[in-house]
Amino acid sequence: MNGFENHAGFNISSSRLQVVEVNFRNDQFFLHNIDEVYFDDHINFLEDKETKITSLLQSAFNELVIKNPLSSSLVSFTLPLSCFM
Repeated sequence: MNGFENHAGFNISSSRLQVVEVNFRNDQFFLHNIDEVYFDDHINFLEDKETKITSLLQSAFNELVIKNPLSSSLVSFTLPLSCFM
């Protein structure tokens, strides 16, 4: 056992949601899933209401998993630098 579990990573920007998923099978790493979805509207993380942000993220996530469902139970994500002070 190598200690690696299947893992998905999400990059959240003001205009899109991107995903990359890496799986480990038969002692090899596989790039299982790579995709992106653009939001219907740009997100301003500092000024937009939480309901707008949540709605746009959920819609984009739903579109991603309809095209290619995730097989990972571990997930990481990145946020734009503008979210941090």
